[in-house]
Amino acid sequence: MSLLTPHLTMFHQNRSPSLLSCLDRTTGRIDINKFMLYSRFISDDVQARTNAILAQSDCLSTDGYNNTEDPESVQSPQKKQRRRKYVMARRNEDGLLEPIRCTESFWYIYYVENPLLEDEKFLKKFRIRFRLPYNNFEELSAECKASNLFMRWMSCDAVGQKATPIELLVLGALRYLGRGWTFDDIEECTAVSQEVHRVFFGKFIEFSSTVLYNKYVVYPKNFEEAKDHMKEFTVAGLPGALGSTDATHITTWQCEYNLRNNHLGGKSSSTTRSYNSIRDGDHLNDVEFELFERRHGDIITIKYRGGYVIVDNGYLRWSATVPPYKVTNKLTEIRWSKWVESMRKDVECAFGILKGRWRILKTGVRVQGVESVDKVWLTCCALHNWLLEIDGLDAGWQSQILPLTSEWEGNLGEVDCEGLTQNVVLLTTAGALPPRNYDTSGMGTGDDLNLTDESHPVDLDSDDVFDPVALAGDNIRQTSELGLGFFRSRLVEHFDILFKQNKIPWPERRATQPNLILV
Repeated sequence: MSLLTPHLTMFHQNRSPSLLSCLDRTTGRIDINKFMLYSRFISDDVQARTNAILAQSDCLSTDGYNNTEDPESVQSPQKKQRRRKYVMARRNEDGLLEPIRCTESFWYIYYVENPLLEDEKFLKKFRIRFRLPYNNFEELSAECKASNLFMRWMSCDAVGQKATPIELLVLGALRYLGRGWTFDDIEECTAVSQEVHRVFFGKFIEFSSTVLYNKYVVYPKNFEEAKDHMKEFTVAGLPGALGSTDATHITTWQCEYNLRNNHLGGKSSSTTRSYNSIRDGDHLNDVEFELFERRHGDIITIKYRGGYVIVDNGYLRWSATVPPYKVTNKLTEIRWSKWVESMRKDVECAFGILKGRWRILKTGVRVQGVESVDKVWLTCCALHNWLLEIDGLDAGWQSQILPLTSEWEGNLGEVDCEGLTQNVVLLTTAGALPPRNYDTSGMGTGDDLNLTDESHPVDLDSDDVFDPVALAGDNIRQTSELGLGFFRSRLVEHFDILFKQNKIPWPERRATQPNLILV
């Protein structure tokens, strides 16, 4: 306070002590002269206090804001120079560290700059390691370069250095999806920081879940487009079936906290996302098919309109989702249920192959947010369908047999077909089949139950099997207006008629080698 005393005494000795003293006692108005002196004192007092504080810190003198130091003696701060960061380095002949650029990494030299395209062993190993054939990898890299999402990797930085080659980043994304690596693992192989790989992967799944998905995952929009997908089911005695569907669970490690409770439960203790193989609302009402029925000893043909899918018993009891019987003692229903369960294994194998080929779906998705998990799933589906097209496995069935042309080989354990063994035995539909009573008590059935009877006293699958007379004006039954019990009984009767006429073949593929796996 001693530094402030001179400044308080040297200014305005005749100042007003307060704002109240500026009032004229006779008129009650403010005296302008006194108020001007009071205002100037307050301003100068603030200025004096500021100068005193700055002078005490040796920055300014008490006379004002004049710098006491010689301007020529003051050195300007040195400008910081931004250095390019490298994740790997080596020592030169002088013993000094020098950075290893991404164009000097093993992946770039071996896979991008000098690929051994004439060597079949190299091409085979490349597909096993990155899941795509080399020429399709080049095609994917070209599509990424043409997309606006990857423009930041197509230009130079502020100092004129080229960005990381997109081919190297695409290889990292494929390895991340195919083998479930981390970005840190990929950094060791590419000399590119894991943050760059992480940012690129976000753009890659956004590109693949939109552009590639719309290109290679196409849903049938009408009956003509759905015929090719319905052919094998029609041959197997299930006309009108659009396919089989099921759900699979993908572990989500980075689920948001506020969504955690919505993603718990099911078959895992971790947070998971569930995906179905058929899109919601794909009920084609223009699908028409015919079923055989027995009427008064004769076999007649009834037309139906509206497709359906075969499912397990975890779905709602709609005529559009037809499951096998859980409890029944009728041989016709047991035989039909076993056949449906065998036909429905295609979707189970598809999920197993999908998780085996893209191991990120098996080990769990570590990207942040459920939206990114959805993009990863759509990306894997698009790449899976692309590989089916590459191998020619998207072609239609010819005479119930399609030769195997896939280059993907391996054991069932490697492609992770859950629930299957290597020696897959197809169900035989001939002969007597055991009743489906599922008695878990160990005591057996009582004397009041006749297992040879065509009915079951407690049929948990019992529905209304009577015809609800849901006939259109042109005598075509609309499947959406039928109950599941009635419609399923018509499917069982149609299958039984064809089975007794020995007209139910099993659609199969003919493999070129005995232990090849269809992927």
